[in-house]
Amino acid sequence: MPSLPVYESEKTIKAQKAAPEMSGEQRTYKADKSIQNALSDIAKEWSDAHDVMQYTDAKGRHQVAMSEIATKAAQDPDFKNSQEYVDLLQKAKESSIKGVDNAMVRDQLSMEMDFGNQMAAIKIDANFKQKELAHNKFQLEQSIEGLNQKRVNATTEKEALQYDSEINKLLVLNTATGTIDEAEAKKYLDGARTSSAEYDATVNPEAFLERNAKWYGIPNDEFIKLKKTARESQKRTMKEAEIALAEIQDENEADLTMKLVDQSIDRASVPEISKMIRNQDITEEFGLAYIRMLTDPGSIGKAGTKIKKKSNKVYLNMAKELFKAENPEETRKALINMFDETASGAIKEDEISMLLKAASETNKKSLISGILNAFDKSEYNKNEITKGFFEQIINGKDPEEAKAIAIDEQNIKENPLRTEYSIGDLVDTPMGTMYVWGYYDDGEPDVRLEKPPKK
Repeated sequence: MPSLPVYESEKTIKAQKAAPEMSGEQRTYKADKSIQNALSDIAKEWSDAHDVMQYTDAKGRHQVAMSEIATKAAQDPDFKNSQEYVDLLQKAKESSIKGVDNAMVRDQLSMEMDFGNQMAAIKIDANFKQKELAHNKFQLEQSIEGLNQKRVNATTEKEALQYDSEINKLLVLNTATGTIDEAEAKKYLDGARTSSAEYDATVNPEAFLERNAKWYGIPNDEFIKLKKTARESQKRTMKEAEIALAEIQDENEADLTMKLVDQSIDRASVPEISKMIRNQDITEEFGLAYIRMLTDPGSIGKAGTKIKKKSNKVYLNMAKELFKAENPEETRKALINMFDETASGAIKEDEISMLLKAASETNKKSLISGILNAFDKSEYNKNEITKGFFEQIINGKDPEEAKAIAIDEQNIKENPLRTEYSIGDLVDTPMGTMYVWGYYDDGEPDVRLEKPPKK
């Protein structure tokens, strides 16, 4: 058997271990410490995250609060309230920072919020100063306008100079304190003087036209332009006064007229009517006609002569004129004619009363006008059928029904034989026996062969 070579070392080789062996307790401790370190890292990260979240939440709430306070401050018209909003900013900071756990985070937030509050307070204060400045400028403008108006209306030169002095003093003081500059001072003064001139040219045109440019302290070319405005205002004022006076007179005359409707109401006395004429409460022509009717009924006519014969259609003509009137002036004319006819004795006051009462109780003016025109063309007594018509209107009849009744009644008055027969009666005629159906306007019976239907 062959022999293998054998290596013989001079050193003894021993096996080496990678690490010293540990007992079971040592291995457990090492593992627990690693876990603790990991947990500690996690806790720190969570704490940092929690701080960030609280910081972010606090900052957000403070920003929202500051924005709301700034908006509210901007909308506050009272320039004296700025401190109220500065206090609200401090309360907003305290409210927002409350609940932050980390003291270092609270301190940092407090510093940042203080800075934010300071910036917001500066803006709010500046805003309120602008409001105060605007208020003071407005008050200054009002004061200057008021003083200048007094200056314009001053009765003596000394009084006018005194107001000039007060205006200049106000402007100098406000320029010195920085409320306005010199350009604004001139603008305020020029504006006030122009405003006073424009006011007088529009509202007091007579006074304006009696004055001159120096009186108002405005350039002559501006005064000349305003003269045109004053003249137009004067015309407009006169026209408005005329319209207002006419309205008053119309109302008073209507009131006096309606007193004639009810004869139980006391009439206005002649002195009362005369006073109303003097005061222009009624027109002179209406008032004098009213007095003529009250003082001389039946004795004197429009021409101052005795009226001997009454017209067959005077009442109808008066009614036609009254219902045809389309404006106060035409109505006044109709009433004056009515009063004069009463004074002349052509009609009686109770007949006026009936006509006016009927006119006040119906709004079918055009229909009644048409009926009155038809009466004018008929063969009946014009006055009598017109009175009968208005009697039926006063009794509540419709105009067409009132017309039929008035015609029927007048027909009977003017044709006594009409009552000899009744509708449905048999009468002998040249054509034989026939039935009565009714009557024609002239009173003759309407006869026919057939029997009329029963109503």
